Amino acid sequence: MKILNIMAGAHHGGAETAFVDICTALHERGVDQVIVTRAFTPRVEILKKKGMKVYGVPFRGKIDIITPFVVRHILKKEKPDIIQSWMARAASVIPKKHGAKAHVARLGGYYHLKNFATTNYFVTNTPALKTWLTDQKIDAARVKVITNFAQESTQVPAMRRDMNTPDEAYVVLTLARYHPNKGLDVLIKATEKFPNMHVWLAGDGPERKNLEQLADRIHIKERVHFLGWRDDAAALLKACDVCVIPSRQEPFGNVFIQAWAARCPVIASTSEGPGFYMRDGEDGLLFPIDDVQSLQECLARLMENPALRDQLVTRGFTRFKNEFTKEKTADSYLELYRTLMTQ
Repeated sequence: MKILNIMAGAHHGGAETAFVDICTALHERGVDQVIVTRAFTPRVEILKKKGMKVYGVPFRGKIDIITPFVVRHILKKEKPDIIQSWMARAASVIPKKHGAKAHVARLGGYYHLKNFATTNYFVTNTPALKTWLTDQKIDAARVKVITNFAQESTQVPAMRRDMNTPDEAYVVLTLARYHPNKGLDVLIKATEKFPNMHVWLAGDGPERKNLEQLADRIHIKERVHFLGWRDDAAALLKACDVCVIPSRQEPFGNVFIQAWAARCPVIASTSEGPGFYMRDGEDGLLFPIDDVQSLQECLARLMENPALRDQLVTRGFTRFKNEFTKEKTADSYLELYRTLMTQ
């Protein structure tokens, strides 16, 4: 069977990373794939170097007559058995007469369903997204939950001095786009209470200036480090003391399973993904969304209790191995594809 995976997407982001990871996992299992994605993004060369056939297409703004035309040409040429689109933009350019056995749309968030007019089947990465779809009158039999995955890494811990951070500092890491939904301002405010705490913000985005101004305003700018987008997440996770996910909205959130895989303790808000999957006090600590004081209490609790830290690391790693490995996710996609091939 031949699978065509298609995504528009930004240069960087959680969904974009999951796209590359899952395409790679399927490629390693010998699946015949064609990749269609936005041209001039890093993933074009990443996927090509892994040996996959990649088409870079424009994915321009709202008025874009070129991309649908190019996609129709690729579909006619490649004749995939199954089309899997990622997010709304890609789903919207799949024509009604696409020639495949099925168009599967993978949802990692809440999108306008008008963009999924040609979709036959949905994949969501949380049960809550499946419930949302069924509330929109989508037949539950057309929706399958398949989570993202993480991998153990051989990367060595990052050097703190490379981030202008003292070796004796207590380091808090977050991996996120600089966007209001990610709640990074909550983390920066919480840091003010702890003089020995440094924050590593690995990411980039439109909120950078506002976050820099906040750190300056509360006089901790020398302890808040804006690292930009990184390709060494595991090295950062191994070098920090705790990973914090302060999101206001997080439908899934790969970061908590990345942290579990790297044996790093996790503190997260009760946003949808971490709030559903993490077990407070067992494999992570949870705090209410936007609650700076509660986040400070979680940080203090972890700093003062090494036994708790060890427990969170051990149980988090066990959850990763039992539920969020590459093998389990690839198996789930292959099972879905084989089912669709027989219909």
